[in-house]
Amino acid sequence: LGAALEAWAWRGGAAVAPMRSANLGPAFDDETVEAALQAAGVVSTRLDDVAGFVADRLADGDVVAWFQDGLEFGPRALGARSLLADPRRAENHGRVNAMKAREAWRPFAPSILAGHEAAWFEDAFDSPFMLFTAVVRPEQRARIPMVVHADGSTRPQVVHAATHPRYHALISAFYERTGVPMLSDTSFNRKGEPIVARPEDALEAFAGLGADGLAIGSFYVRRGERVPARTAVPSDDALAALPGGRRLMLRVATRCDLACGHCTLADHRSWGTDPTASDIVRSLVAGREAGCDALVLMRGEPTLRPERVRIVERARKMGYRQIQVQTHGATFADRSLVAALVVAGLTAAEVQLLGADAAVHDAAAGKSGAFHDTVRGLQHARAEGLAVFVTVPVLRANALSLGRVVSLVHKLGIGRIQFTFPRPVERPDGVPTDALLRLSTAAWAANRAARAAIKLGMEVTTEGFPLCVLDPALHGTPDATEDFGTHRVDDMGQVHDDFGRVRGVMRPPAPACTRCVRASSCPKTWGLYLEMFGSDELAPLG
Repeated sequence: LGAALEAWAWRGGAAVAPMRSANLGPAFDDETVEAALQAAGVVSTRLDDVAGFVADRLADGDVVAWFQDGLEFGPRALGARSLLADPRRAENHGRVNAMKAREAWRPFAPSILAGHEAAWFEDAFDSPFMLFTAVVRPEQRARIPMVVHADGSTRPQVVHAATHPRYHALISAFYERTGVPMLSDTSFNRKGEPIVARPEDALEAFAGLGADGLAIGSFYVRRGERVPARTAVPSDDALAALPGGRRLMLRVATRCDLACGHCTLADHRSWGTDPTASDIVRSLVAGREAGCDALVLMRGEPTLRPERVRIVERARKMGYRQIQVQTHGATFADRSLVAALVVAGLTAAEVQLLGADAAVHDAAAGKSGAFHDTVRGLQHARAEGLAVFVTVPVLRANALSLGRVVSLVHKLGIGRIQFTFPRPVERPDGVPTDALLRLSTAAWAANRAARAAIKLGMEVTTEGFPLCVLDPALHGTPDATEDFGTHRVDDMGQVHDDFGRVRGVMRPPAPACTRCVRASSCPKTWGLYLEMFGSDELAPLG
């Protein structure tokens, strides 16, 4: 736009009025929005005061997708297609970054009411397009931690009532409730996709992001209230008759009764409460309708849910032929629970083992007696006929004793073991690394233990280890060969129908990967790890 204006001026063109608003794209009236909601079968509420209602939700800690007025032109979301959050809550930084699958270090920017800039920023000026950096006044930084970068800076958008009346009304309502005249604003889209343009785009992105609500025109949609556009849910028999061939990865809990130092769910717990039993049933129905007939109940600890047996039983009736649970195995010390789950339809268990003895396992698990219960649980799972394999996170505490873990698993009669490189997790106070190893050290330990397991005739798989750090004998691991595009993930309201795409975001290629002949099939490692430690440990395969 600037280049065109300069050319116009050079050619002697008349003065052009200043650009006051970037809302130059398509807008949609309530009639069009309502039709899109009805076509999608979405449960919505029509509001008389959208600004006031959404301000209440934001002040209570919700993250809200905001779709109003004409689509923004330019590089920033400016309150028309935005993902909004309360800047006073530091935990929102990690939560929204996780929704957007962004790098952990990336900052967020605020939208502030015009006239309040000087009270919050040094050398403040009117910046309506969120293009300039400002320094947050030191005395104000603790009040808005979500939008203050490590160097004390931020990149504000100054919002005027004349150009953004609805967005201005929202921030004003939030100011009345909290005393803070700004909101955190980032673009309403999923990783790798453009900012949403149409109501249909907004509904699809909202279903995948896991925001708490969607304010679209005069309507509000709550997370979990998206249902198929029909008057009745199909019967279990009708669902069981549907075709399969895909896998549903469903998280039914983020809570656990262990306190592992490497816990990979710490960044999920800020997403809100675990799904209700009704939420789980809806997810199972949607999974069958999407062609899934294999089910994995992901960690936290799904066996702690009181309705665990009913969940498995209902899934089986719907036509899920294979049902696997990811578990720490300690609850399986109660053999009657294992037996009940098997009768209900459970077919497999992936059990996490942290060490070959109580000293190592219990210390890593943060709970005394965990090792004894897990070993008994493994014995009971085997005795009840479950297909069992053990997964071992390679940690600082157990790396030198993985051979003993292999011996224990083999002695228990379990034929498959998996070594995993744990995912670093961003918490509000940083990324804890005390329990973790560098990739090269963890790979050395995993390769050494894998050779011992292979000699015993065991099947060995890995997760999170790129091929270039693994022995060639491990290059056929499912982490490299599985078609993850057939996996559907329903993770606390964030729905991804193509898990392969999600993995590509969580595990991006490093620079060395561009020269590697195995780049297309390599499982790669965690993006946050590469951000923290770089990629010098990786080398292209020729």
